[in-house]
Amino acid sequence: MNRKQRRALAKAQKSNQIRVIIIDPQLQTIEVKYVAPDLDIYYKLLKCQRICDVNIITDLAKQDCFMYADDAGRLKQNHYFTIGTITIPGIAMIVGGFKSGEDLSASIPLADVKNIVNWHGIQPSNFGI
Repeated sequence: MNRKQRRALAKAQKSNQIRVIIIDPQLQTIEVKYVAPDLDIYYKLLKCQRICDVNIITDLAKQDCFMYADDAGRLKQNHYFTIGTITIPGIAMIVGGFKSGEDLSASIPLADVKNIVNWHGIQPSNFGI
């Protein structure tokens, strides 16, 4: 993390925000955002009504992080991406670990995430079911 990123993280922590990484396969973007660890905010970021956690079995797993994604994403046509052998339909969000009932800031470098995400087109309905 460079100096500017460290300052942004420190400012976010003072305002009770956490650093998250948003992966949007439709726009093919991966970006850092600072948000309050609040379920309603997660729904808005992921553009869904229900989320699930995704078990990331890759080098990311060594970084003390996990991912939230649209729980019903596989039931509708969506752009999707893969991380290793894991297919994720729709928008997803990486957060840090979980402690005392709260999500923590994602400490994984943005470049590491960009290196392991593979973009794909639109999946058919009921993909992977």
